[in-house]
This record gives sequence, C-alpha cells and structure tokens, in this order.
Amino acid sequence: MSRPLPLLAALALVSAWAPGASAADVEARLKSGERVFGERLDAPEAILAINRKVWTRNGLIVGRAEYQRSAIAEMEIVTSLSDLYQKHSAETPDTFDGQYQLAKWCMDRGLQDEAFAHAKRLYARDPKDEVAQGLLQDLGYLLDEGQWIKRADYAAKHGMVEYEGKLMTPAQVALRKTEIKTGFERDAQAHKVRTLDAAVPPLEKRLADSKARVEKLKADLQANKAEEAKAKQVAAKNKATLDASPYAQKAKDIEKAITDAGKVVDTASKSLQQSKDELAAGKTALDTCEQATVAAHKAYVDSWPAGQIPATGSVPAASVDPAPAPLAAAPAANPTKAK
Repeated sequence: MSRPLPLLAALALVSAWAPGASAADVEARLKSGERVFGERLDAPEAILAINRKVWTRNGLIVGRAEYQRSAIAEMEIVTSLSDLYQKHSAETPDTFDGQYQLAKWCMDRGLQDEAFAHAKRLYARDPKDEVAQGLLQDLGYLLDEGQWIKRADYAAKHGMVEYEGKLMTPAQVALRKTEIKTGFERDAQAHKVRTLDAAVPPLEKRLADSKARVEKLKADLQANKAEEAKAKQVAAKNKATLDASPYAQKAKDIEKAITDAGKVVDTASKSLQQSKDELAAGKTALDTCEQATVAAHKAYVDSWPAGQIPATGSVPAASVDPAPAPLAAAPAANPTKAK
C-alpha cells in the first residue's frame, strides 16, 4: 500500500516523470479539503492535470481536470485503487456522515459497487431518509418493489428508455417530442395570427378609403362635365365662344387620379386578401398543433392498460418521469378563433 508523500516530495516525484511515461493514478488532497483522484496527465510544472474519474447515474465520466499545485496539501501515487479504498474505508467512522462521504469518495473514483454498498447501508438504517435515497439515485439505482436495481435494469423491466435525463415509456417520449415540436410551432403560429389580426383592420380601412376616393373622383368628373355643359349653354345664349380647355385639362387630371386610385384599390385588395389567407392558414396550423398534441396524449393513455395509468407522483423516483396530468384545454393561442 502506498503512503502519502509530503507535498514537496510528491510534487518532485510527479514532476520527474517524463512525458510518455507509464500512466499512474494519483490521489491529491486540496487545501480546501476536497480530495481528487485520476490518471496523471502531462502539464506545466505549476499545474497538476489528471483524468478525473467521477461516477454519475449514467455511468463513469472521465475528463481532464487541472489544479494549481499551490492549492494541493498532499498527494500520493496510487498503485492499487483497491488498497487505497481499503485504507480509506478502515479510517472512515461508521456514522451517517462518514458513510455518506465514503460513498461519495467511491463515486469520484468509479467504484460503483463499493459506493452502492455504503449508500445501501445508509438506506438500511432508515429507508425513509431522503438523503440516502437521493444518494442511491445519484448512483444510478431505482427502487423497484422494495429492491434497489440499476436504472438500465429498471428500464428494461418496465419497457422504458432514457430521455432528457429521465426514464420514460416510448409513448411518453413520443408525447414529449410532440409537445416540444408543436410548442415551438404553436408559439410561432400564435404570434403570426396576432400580427395578422392586428394588420387586417388597417388594410380593410385602407381599401375602403381607396374605394371611397375613386367614387369621389368619379363624382368630381361628372360634376366637371356638368359645369362644362352649363358653361356651353351660357356661352351659346350670349352668342359667345367658350374656351373648353380648362374643363378638358381638369377632366384629364381627374381621370389620371382615378387610374392611380384604382391601382391603390387593387394593391390594397390583394394585400388584404393575402393577409386573410395567411391568417386562415395560421389558424389551421394552430388547430393542427392542438390536434397533434391531443393525438399524442391519447396514444400515451392508450399505451397503458385500462385503469393502470400511474398518477403523477406515484413513480418510484424523481428521475422517472410521471404520467402527464389529464390534457388541459388548449391555451388561447388563437385570439380570433371565436370571431
């Protein structure tokens, strides 16, 4: 069994290793009190770099971690992780805090079986203790019919899969994916519907105003013709010659204004119709989103035998996704649906 080296001696020994030397595990105690473990990696002399091993409920994670050597209180080279565990276990008091820290210590070194044994010991003392339950769940175990089993075994037994960090049935996953997809689509379409709802009234007013302007210009044109005819009658009565050019120019200007106003009417009419078409399409898309969510929820409900759908909160652990609550009425994302 290796013995802890004084800090300077340990650092000197580690520094003496040449790049490419045989890989070795090191155990370091930081001045903060934290202990870290992993395979030593090449790094500048002032830094200790290791492939730190940490156990999560989804398995062992190994990643590079660096520590300033000035922050290290002591360090030892670990030639046998088993021996190191035996030593640490022998030195740990059989108290709740001691066994809890020992379980975490084992987790940080990938010793899952040993970590499970110590966590299970805490659970056996008080099966209602939430800290012990949480520790076992962090190790990747779930309580099933009074027995703690690995998540993978639990998933296989109950036909579940890992999704978004939780165990779900395939129907739940399908429902969740549908909710995510339709949620984005619903938000986008609801925003579009609100925008178009706000745009339609001004377009309707613009079209109405343009049509009214055309009618007024037509009336002006008729009035100009009437004035010209009246002026001709007066000139004839007085046996005078009428200069009709002002009336002709005015008629020409009015006719051009009518043409321009007609173009505005056409443009406004097309814009209004396009907005109404897009509004209708947006409402249809909102309905489609609602129907897809309802269908996915029904498929989830149908995936369970009648009367056996688990109620929210009845699942064995927080890391298992509960059945969704009964589908609530769709939100009022379509503000014009009732119009």
